Amino acid sequence: KSAGIGSRVFRIVVGSADLASIEIPGAARGQAEIGVRPSAQMVAGAVYAREGLDDATPVTLLTPESDGRRYVRLPELGRLVLNLGGPVERAYEMVMGVERSLPIGSTLDGAAGDFYWAPPAGFLSDFDLEFVVNGERIAVTVTVVPATADVAGLAMTIDLPTENATVDGPASVRLAGWALDPLAMTGTGIDTMHVWAFRRDVAETAPQFLGVATLGGVRSDVAAFYGRQFEAAGFEFGTPALSAGVYDLVIYGWSHRTGRWEDARSVRVTVR
Repeated sequence: KSAGIGSRVFRIVVGSADLASIEIPGAARGQAEIGVRPSAQMVAGAVYAREGLDDATPVTLLTPESDGRRYVRLPELGRLVLNLGGPVERAYEMVMGVERSLPIGSTLDGAAGDFYWAPPAGFLSDFDLEFVVNGERIAVTVTVVPATADVAGLAMTIDLPTENATVDGPASVRLAGWALDPLAMTGTGIDTMHVWAFRRDVAETAPQFLGVATLGGVRSDVAAFYGRQFEAAGFEFGTPALSAGVYDLVIYGWSHRTGRWEDARSVRVTVR
């Protein structure tokens, strides 16, 4: 026989009366903490998030997805701070359509509009939180994921054109695909994407910068695999007219999380 050592966390909903929607009279629930410090870049009434223990870390604006919810990813044993844009009148977690208490490990400063959460070990799930600010409901889904090494690398795919495609030229070539940073706290984590052309049939030809891709295309297939947070992972770009030749079209992705060009993908096309 062998025995395992470890721990598991089970979420059990008991159908009794824990309708613990929190009414906030204006004071804090839990200990006082330093919240999201206002800055000139913050827009009044908007929702911002910060991850980690360093209060000097820049905040990230949370924008609603197509379903009206805001989505945040938080590593296990991490710490999340939300600034909800104003005093919080009510706050709760939705569990199977029922209002419940905010999750264990969280505190709320209702007067300042700051929510803090450091999930305990083993809390790996989607947590649907809701806050009422100025009479309006703010819905935030926090997905707690296993802690991973902070490694470089984006998830990227070029769908169009196909590898070794041939087009009659001179012609514009349409690039389309998707890109995301799997470790992004919110959104796709991609700030911009640049497209370059490398001529392969002519020796010692300098690379040519073609332009900036358009981001934000809806990709429900990507969201189904990576999560609703990454629904807007699509990109597209139309090149200037290319003359006859063989080109490697390369698209580079800039990661918001790391603040650098983090990865690239290429596709070869022949213009005849």
